[in-house]
Amino acid sequence: MNYKNYKLYREFELEVEAKMRRLQYLGHVVGMKENEVPKKILDQHPVGRGKPGRPRKRWLDDVTKDLEVLGLQDWRRQALDREERAKAV
Repeated sequence: MNYKNYKLYREFELEVEAKMRRLQYLGHVVGMKENEVPKKILDQHPVGRGKPGRPRKRWLDDVTKDLEVLGLQDWRRQALDREERAKAV
């Protein structure tokens, strides 16, 4: 855990570590080939009817919220550029 990451979120170390790893995995998945399963699943929406009530959160929803907090908007393009992705995290 490095101090730079803590300054980004100003939260407990465990939460920051979880968020940073989620962002790293997002970059990994976005960089995958189109025919790989995690890449296919990333943008899919559930099909059919769900239970009544609030819709379930997707993993991507949480990651998108983390990216907004950091001020990263064009994250798909940045994730494809390894050098730029290393600067962001």
